[in-house]
Amino acid sequence: MAASSQIRSTKSYLWYLNDVLGTGATSTVYRGRHKKTGELVAAKAFNSLSFMRPQSVQQREFDVLLKLSHRNIVKLFDIEQDQISKNPVIIMELCSGGSLYSLLEDPKNSYGMEEAEFKRVLGDVCAGMKHLRDLDIVHRDIKPGNIMIVTGDDGSSVYKLADFGAARELQDDENFMSLYGTEEYLHPDLYERAVLRQPTGKTFSARIDLWSIGITFYHVATGVLPFRPFGGRKNRETMFHITTKKKSGVISGVQKDSMNGPIEWSSELPNTCRLSRGLKILLTKILRGLLECNPERMWTFNQFFDEVQVLLAMKVVDLFHVSKSECLKIYAEPRGTLAEFQEAIAEQTGVQATTQALVWDRDCFCPDASLKCESYPETTPQNPVILLEVGRSDFPRVETPSQPKLPKMSSTYDLDKDANMAKMSVAVLYYMLAWLQNLTFMQELMTTVSKAIVCVLKAEVRQLDYHCVKLHASIVEVDTRLLCVEQTLPSPLVSASVFSRIPDQDSLGVRLQSIQDIVTRIRIKVAPMVNSYDGVKKKLESLMKYLIVENQLTKKWAASEEALKPCYVCLKRFAIFTEEAHKIYTQFKKEKQKKHLSYNEEQIHKMDKEKLNLKSTQAMSICQSHCDLRWKTIHAKLSEWYIIAHQFRQQVRAVDKTLSQLVRDYQVLLQEVHMLDTDVQPPVTEFEETLQDSLMAFGATPKTPRRPVDVGTNTDPFTPLSGLAQSDPKVLEQEVTPEQIASISEQLAGLPMDSNGYILVPKDVKAMFEAWEQEIDLVSVQMESGRQKMEAMQQMSLSMEQEGICPRCGHLSLTGDRAREDQRQRLPSEGSSQLGSQPTPVVGYQNMVAETHRRMSRDAAPYTTDRTPVASAYQFMPEPSQRLPHGDASQFNTPAPVVYMPDPSWPLPHEGASQLSDQATVVSGFQYMPEPSQRSSLEEASQFKNQTPDSGYQFMPEPSQRLTNKGTSQFGRQSPQLANGE
Repeated sequence: MAASSQIRSTKSYLWYLNDVLGTGATSTVYRGRHKKTGELVAAKAFNSLSFMRPQSVQQREFDVLLKLSHRNIVKLFDIEQDQISKNPVIIMELCSGGSLYSLLEDPKNSYGMEEAEFKRVLGDVCAGMKHLRDLDIVHRDIKPGNIMIVTGDDGSSVYKLADFGAARELQDDENFMSLYGTEEYLHPDLYERAVLRQPTGKTFSARIDLWSIGITFYHVATGVLPFRPFGGRKNRETMFHITTKKKSGVISGVQKDSMNGPIEWSSELPNTCRLSRGLKILLTKILRGLLECNPERMWTFNQFFDEVQVLLAMKVVDLFHVSKSECLKIYAEPRGTLAEFQEAIAEQTGVQATTQALVWDRDCFCPDASLKCESYPETTPQNPVILLEVGRSDFPRVETPSQPKLPKMSSTYDLDKDANMAKMSVAVLYYMLAWLQNLTFMQELMTTVSKAIVCVLKAEVRQLDYHCVKLHASIVEVDTRLLCVEQTLPSPLVSASVFSRIPDQDSLGVRLQSIQDIVTRIRIKVAPMVNSYDGVKKKLESLMKYLIVENQLTKKWAASEEALKPCYVCLKRFAIFTEEAHKIYTQFKKEKQKKHLSYNEEQIHKMDKEKLNLKSTQAMSICQSHCDLRWKTIHAKLSEWYIIAHQFRQQVRAVDKTLSQLVRDYQVLLQEVHMLDTDVQPPVTEFEETLQDSLMAFGATPKTPRRPVDVGTNTDPFTPLSGLAQSDPKVLEQEVTPEQIASISEQLAGLPMDSNGYILVPKDVKAMFEAWEQEIDLVSVQMESGRQKMEAMQQMSLSMEQEGICPRCGHLSLTGDRAREDQRQRLPSEGSSQLGSQPTPVVGYQNMVAETHRRMSRDAAPYTTDRTPVASAYQFMPEPSQRLPHGDASQFNTPAPVVYMPDPSWPLPHEGASQLSDQATVVSGFQYMPEPSQRSSLEEASQFKNQTPDSGYQFMPEPSQRLTNKGTSQFGRQSPQLANGE
């Protein structure tokens, strides 16, 4: 009978009277069950005070509940009658997580809720309130105790508005005069009427809920109420003064010292708030709008709903500020740009956008300026964006942020005070435990920072090396193209000769000279650029060796990290101390409800109090004297290490700056050279035609023009043999004038001589001779007797080669078969003569690589007499059959570095012939010419009888030796063809 008296029921539900969930002024809520299904429910039964209200008021609550249906509002199942009292009972959804107020009473949340949970409260309450306003319902009693929690299967919480006893329908422009609510959460106008009992004649609108929401959110964010007079509810006059006299924008006012003491105003959330700095900024803006007592400045519901939605929709990016060792959260507009994101960073850190260096996932974080923030990668506290400061090589000493202090334990025995002191102590320990976890986490991030910086530096160095290789290719291309253009242009000597004969072609000469000037100008620009490239290459090689090959930067940090690892043991000990302190607080809370203890219980209580004081002090000592100090030491080590890393970073930036400028300059040069390739062809073609016309005017037969070569696309190693000139021998009918000979002498007059009497001819003068020789080749003829002797010598050389005897020195050489194979490789056909099949160099990029590398060498002197061989792009060896088979030939007395051999058809030297012993050689880009005094000047010698056509590099006898007498000629045979490339 006693048990049954503790059970109450309705038609479909029952509940135990001792299973109370909560008690209010007019009702009590019990845990109940459905009679058939056993489903847990909440049964709200009204007490006798509720019936003192008008029946219409009670019915209004029922009507409101029947209209509501939302995820964030407690669900109404049914309204039934108590089978004993016949009073109405509201059957509602059971909220197993309790109320938000009970959650805030937990010491873990004494300094506010964690950020993720707070945002969940903010979103759920806002959604529930919007549903009420859509139905024109005002709640009038918003507070943490009327916000219930439902815990889902996954452990997540859903917050729901409850207790609609004071709710009623009210349009935005309507007012009411009835008084409801809890005084700490009441709007100042309602507080004046309901608490102070002062008649004001004011009416109230639905916006009074906004004030209550603002107080609730401040309480959830900080763990305390925003407006707190000394003495709490007892000091009501001060409470009213605080809420009505505060300035606009102030969100808290606290009186600490006495009833008449000063009030501390603040427009910011306290430093002990656990929310991130980014969320604090946004939440403060909302609180300022909600906690506004001036009706003209108070927000509307639509403003509140819009601001909350904007906050919840923002892109959150985890950020680690290295120099201050801070973990931050950046709230950015989803449709915002990089500039807005950087501005949000500057607002929290003070680092301006121009000096921000962002790193994420071991790479530079440089999103496109037009990319929206919603597209940024998902970050986590373990993998945040790392913020470094450009131009800053060291970090300031980190400072410990303001933290709550342990309360002083009283020596007197007081259950109420001891319970409150225990709660404050445990709250401080939980706060410091979270800080200690943050310290350990930041120490781990410092190692992440070092690895990220090293990875970024290595990636940048590798990228620079890649661009350096590409730049080298551009350098080679520019130099090769310039060389091609230079070889395409006629020499000034030939140009002057042709234009002196045809005066009406002066404009063509100007065009050719203009192109030559452009080439010279580009050459002048290239020289310092190549020097700069060499310096950049050396610096880059040094960086690659230190950072990549030897990995010195990583090794330096590893040495520091090993000695200063995060102290996980301290974290574990602190957590144990906090758990033990929480158990003591739980015991004190139970003893407080008893209000009286036995002697033994009192002694245990005192011992637990001493234990709590001891454990709390030890825990705080661990955090402050050891862990906090270790964090600062590791940060100082990171600062020292970063100084070295920053120096390498500056070197990388310097190399990048120089290399980028070189790349831009060479791109411009390439464009100029490409245009030069196009511009050079028409005047050169026109010049060739003019040259042929000039020669024909003097009775010479022009050479068959060679196939034009595209210097931009040619890849053939040699031009086709069919492109060589095949001219028949002719007799020169016109003599060379003394003026023409004098012009050549003037060119040679000022040139220096070496110890052997050879004239050092610079490259440009040599080029003049080459072009002049080509002109001479066009007007030269071959003597029939010389050709017969040449064929005879060729047959003799072939027979010696078959016997394995070297035609040059008479010693054994390659076997006959190998000699014939070598000959077949050198001569394109069996019937081709040595001169008729001799390959000639082709102007093209691939064929100029070696020459280009020679030009780039810094060790090459402009003039030298050193006869060191030059690795020219083309080096031709005449066929053994073209070499004299006897040993007393004087033309080989001075070996040339670039090997060439005289034609075997040359006659044996005789007493009056000196031109073979004074043979010119090509050395390191300069041509040695015998002094005219060393050459025979026989009256009957004719130098033009058997001159070789189309030779690549050809020495010339002194003009005084080029007689036109028809008698004996010391140059009666073909002249040798030299190696091209110099």
